[in-house]
Amino acid sequence: MDFRLRITSIEYEQGDAILGGEASGIYSVTGEKYYIDWELNDTDNNENAVPHVLKVYDEEKDAEVFRACQEAYDLIEQGDWSVIAEYSDMDWPGEYWRDRFNEIACYQRMDVNGDGLPELLIGEVNSSIQRIPIVYIYTYTGGMAKTVELVYTDLNDFTEYLFLGNGENLIYDYSTHGQMHCGDYTRYQFDENWKKQPLDMIVIYGFYDTDYYDEEENARYKEHYPDTYGSRGGGYYFFKGSPIINEESGSSVVNDWALKEITEEEFIDIYYEMTGFDFFEENADFLSVRIKK
Repeated sequence: MDFRLRITSIEYEQGDAILGGEASGIYSVTGEKYYIDWELNDTDNNENAVPHVLKVYDEEKDAEVFRACQEAYDLIEQGDWSVIAEYSDMDWPGEYWRDRFNEIACYQRMDVNGDGLPELLIGEVNSSIQRIPIVYIYTYTGGMAKTVELVYTDLNDFTEYLFLGNGENLIYDYSTHGQMHCGDYTRYQFDENWKKQPLDMIVIYGFYDTDYYDEEENARYKEHYPDTYGSRGGGYYFFKGSPIINEESGSSVVNDWALKEITEEEFIDIYYEMTGFDFFEENADFLSVRIKK
């Protein structure tokens, strides 16, 4: 876990200092950012820590901040990482990665957490797909020494990844292929603490005809997918999902969804609206389900 402490304010009361600041870090497993605001009162030694409050920027009122933000991102795009606050594995795997990344990187600037200030998204171009998996998301913090911080990273093998879809949609692609095909496409937004919050998702299942599977596989798919393959056999099945809200906390529960079956046409239309791409052109692996074997 990468952890950083930053002082943002110093006030004095009768000679005693009151320090305020932010504590932030990145979970090493998920690559997601977390934030808290803290205050230390030297008078009574009281310590307070509360969830980070999102500051919203106005392009006119905060023109200097926007200008400094753009200048910092310009440096990064030119290969100068000196403005980035250091974090764990920043140099991994060293100069080779950084040199190679300059050749395959795609830079995009977009506000992904609703504070009005753009973030710098760095994706890795893959010639086999139009989607660009996001590897890093940086945000401008205006720190005294280092003005930019990493808030999201994903260095997996791109079997699942976040990518920038149509407009300002952030889509998480999770697909598996084999004896059956499954694709989950979830639209997310980041909150004030840089946690991904799910908005909605669509799902596709693709099964071959029953005579394609052996007896054991056929029985297993019927058991695990009783309402689709188990009752109607091979082919495509499409669903639209909404996150179930935890009434006690008011937050979305990840991986807990209310699913509704939809038609293929509805699925293709929603996918295009979310991503800007034609589903079967961009996900050719699913076409094999149409081939009789």
